[in-house]
Amino acid sequence: MPDFVRTGRRGWEWPHRWLRPADDNNDHDDDNDRSECYNDDHCAERINNHHTTNDHDHHDHGSADDHDGGGAVVSQDSLFELQRLDTESEVLNHRRVNLEQRTVLEAALVEQAGHQVEIDAVAAARVEVATRQRRHEDEAQIVATKVESDEARLYSGEVQGVKDLEALQHEIGSLKERQEGFEDLALEAMEEAEGLAARISSLEAARADVDARIATLRDEITVAEAEIDAEIERTSLARAAAAAETTPELVAEYEHLRPGFGSATVVRFDGSNCAGCPSSMPAMEVDRMKHEASGSVLNCHECGRIVLR
Repeated sequence: MPDFVRTGRRGWEWPHRWLRPADDNNDHDDDNDRSECYNDDHCAERINNHHTTNDHDHHDHGSADDHDGGGAVVSQDSLFELQRLDTESEVLNHRRVNLEQRTVLEAALVEQAGHQVEIDAVAAARVEVATRQRRHEDEAQIVATKVESDEARLYSGEVQGVKDLEALQHEIGSLKERQEGFEDLALEAMEEAEGLAARISSLEAARADVDARIATLRDEITVAEAEIDAEIERTSLARAAAAAETTPELVAEYEHLRPGFGSATVVRFDGSNCAGCPSSMPAMEVDRMKHEASGSVLNCHECGRIVLR
């Protein structure tokens, strides 16, 4: 007689039939089962009996009418409501973090910082120009003072010689040219400073506009956060009510599984498959779930999700 073959994650395969491996205490009975499988009718009866026994062994949570030690009713509706509320809470928190106003605010803050950098740069240039203007004005004033002194000597009669007079007049003329040069430079610097001052005023006006937009956006964010927080609080209270309608053990298992399965932690058995399984459910697992009572809360042995019969 050929040997049984271990297949999949569960069971022994005999031609066109599935048998679950028994524990050590039932090895002798399994040998009898396998040998008697030469008789199709007798084998089918033993397989059905075997399925019934194992189905009860893997019935993890009971039906919707079962109670735990605290008397809580396991409600399929409450499990789905718990999952729905958790998903809603996640959506609300995501919306709170990713408010459209936050994106606009970030852009406005960058714009504000850009204006401030430019204002600081222009202000620094204005200081340099103002310093240069004062230096040229001071130099022009020194030369003007020298011109006044020389002219006083020229007209006082102190200088008598013709050559000395001519030299003094030449010196006065040169000084006046230098004075005019310094005054022109000072004027240019003053005009440049005025242009920089106008630029600073324009930048400050633009920054003030951005400041106003930033203040408005922050107010809008505060209001939006308050509205979302109220929805999150409402969702939290509803979740607590839904959790109270099922067993603490089942809630704990659901919360343990949710990080891996998200909004598809609790699924339905559609009669031929677990709605959460990425591939088809093995025939033995389908058969096991079909033999459970309607309203049962099970575990899918393929994907690990909580399955509602």
